[in-house]
Amino acid sequence: MVYPLPSKDKYRDLPWVDQDEDFANPDKELHKDFEALYQTFEGSRPRQVKEGQIIRGKIIEIRSDSVVVDVGHKSVGQIPRDEFRQDDLVLQSEIDVYVDVFEDDNGEIILSKEKADIFQAWDRISVAFEKGEFVQGTVLGKVKGGLSVDIGVKAFLPGSQIEAKPTRNLEKYLGQTLDFKIIKFNKRRGNIVLSRKVVSDIKEKIRTRENIEVGSELPGSVKNITDYGAFIDIGGIDGLLHITDISWGRIGHPSEVLTVSQKINVKVLSYDPATRRISLGMKHLLPDPWELVPEKFPIDGQFKAKVISLADYGAFVELEPGVEGLIHITEMTANKKIKHPSKLVSVGEEVDVTVIGIDPSNRRISLRMKGSNQNPWESITQKYQEGDVLRARICNITDFGIFIGIQDGIDGLIHISDISWNRRQKNLSEMFKKGDEVEARVTNIDSENMKFSLSMKALSEDPFMGAAKNLKPGYKASAPVTEISSEGIYLELMQHVDGFIPKATLEAKSLEPAIGDTLDYVIDKFRKEDRVFELSLV
Repeated sequence: MVYPLPSKDKYRDLPWVDQDEDFANPDKELHKDFEALYQTFEGSRPRQVKEGQIIRGKIIEIRSDSVVVDVGHKSVGQIPRDEFRQDDLVLQSEIDVYVDVFEDDNGEIILSKEKADIFQAWDRISVAFEKGEFVQGTVLGKVKGGLSVDIGVKAFLPGSQIEAKPTRNLEKYLGQTLDFKIIKFNKRRGNIVLSRKVVSDIKEKIRTRENIEVGSELPGSVKNITDYGAFIDIGGIDGLLHITDISWGRIGHPSEVLTVSQKINVKVLSYDPATRRISLGMKHLLPDPWELVPEKFPIDGQFKAKVISLADYGAFVELEPGVEGLIHITEMTANKKIKHPSKLVSVGEEVDVTVIGIDPSNRRISLRMKGSNQNPWESITQKYQEGDVLRARICNITDFGIFIGIQDGIDGLIHISDISWNRRQKNLSEMFKKGDEVEARVTNIDSENMKFSLSMKALSEDPFMGAAKNLKPGYKASAPVTEISSEGIYLELMQHVDGFIPKATLEAKSLEPAIGDTLDYVIDKFRKEDRVFELSLV
C-alpha cells in the first residue's frame, strides 16, 4: 500500500504550525525519511511489460527451433530461431526484442527480434533523413527502374540515382555494401528512396576541398556565365572566374571567350575554407605580356594602336592584347581649347602613337598621338570657305541639331533651324540616323572658337520670300489647319509657308476648328520677322 504524503493544507489550522513556512510535513526530517522510503518502494515494484514495446532481454537458452529470452522480473519469452543470424546466437548476450503478445492462451510471452530490428531501423532512418546523414546498405537485387537495397529495411535506388551518368550494367552492384543518402522518406507508407549519386557528389566535393591548394592548376567546366565572370565546376564545387582574370586583354563580356560546358584549365588564386569561396584565374596560365613590354615597345618607338575607351583626360588604347596605354589629352592635340578626346578620336578607331614613357611595375605606358603638335583648326579655312557645299556623314544627333564629320578632330553643326524651311520641325532622331550622308552649305567657320556651321535649307531658295511676292493683302483662298496653339491656329498656304488666324478672330466667329479642317481665309498682312501671313476668316 502506498501512503500519500501529508499536505500543507491538512495542518494549516494547527496552532503550532508556522503559516509562512513552506513545507509538506510539520516534521521536516520525518518527511525526508518517508519520501526516501516511498521512492525505494516504488522502484521495487515489478515493471509492467506491455504489448508493442521494445525492451531489453538476455538469451538464456538456444533451441533447435527457438531462442528463449529473459526480459526480466521472472518473465521469459520465445523467438523463432530463424529471426537470428548465426553470429547473434550467443548465450547470456543482451538483445532488443519486440513484445508481440504479452500472454497467449498458454500464459507465455511472444517476442520478436525481427520486428524490434525493423522498428529501430525506421527510427535510425528517420533521424538520418532529418539530419541529411548517409546510411549504409547492401544491394539485394534488381527491381523495375532500379535496385532494391537493405538498409535495415528495404529501400529503392532508382537507376537515375546510381551514378552521375546513366548505367545499364546493374548486376555489378549486386551484393555490394555502399553509402547512400535518403532523398525521399515516408514512414507511414513504408516508402524510402535512396541516391548513391548524391553521396558520390558530396564525397567528391569533400575530396576537392581537402586537396585544393592556392596556386594549383585544375581542369574545370564552365557552369554558368554572368556579366562579371563565370562559375567553373572543379571537382563538384564551384569557383568564380572573374572577368578580369579571364584574359590579359580587355573583354567586354565573358561570353566573348567562354561558353557553357566548355572545358578549360584554371589556376586557384585564393580559397577561404570558412566561406568556401574559391577565386580562379585563366589568364595566369599564360605568360604575362607585360614582361616583354620594355623590349617590344621601347621609348620613342612608333606603333599602331586601337582606341578602346575614352575619359575626360585622354584615350586608352590597346597596343596588343593585354597591353594598354594612355594618350593624355595634352598629347593628342596642340589645341588647348579641346576639352574632350571625343573631339579627336572615337572608340574602335586605329591611331598612330609614339611611346614616351614606360612603367612596367605599375603596368603603364604613356603615349603621344602622331600629329598632336598640329592644330587642325589652323588649316581648316584653307580647305573650306563659306558658301561651299559638301557631303559628310552624321556622327551625332542632338535635340538642337546634327553634327557631321568634316575631318579628323573637326565636326560641323547643322542647327535644327537650318535643317528645313519648315517652321514645324519633327524629332531629329526620327528624321536622321548616325552614319547617314547629308549635303549642306557652309555658313560660318570660326577657327578661334572652333565652330563650323552649316545649313541644309540654304541649298534651296526661301519659299516664304517667293510667296510674299505673290500673296498680297486681300488675297482670298482656302487652306487646311496644320497647328493649333493657345494664341490661334496655323494654316498651310503652300509648302513651308504658313498663315496665322488669331484666337480672337475664331471666337468672334464661334469657331473651334480641328487639325485637317479646311477654312476660307483672306490675307490681312505679311509679318516678315515671324515668317508668317496674318489672316482673317471669310
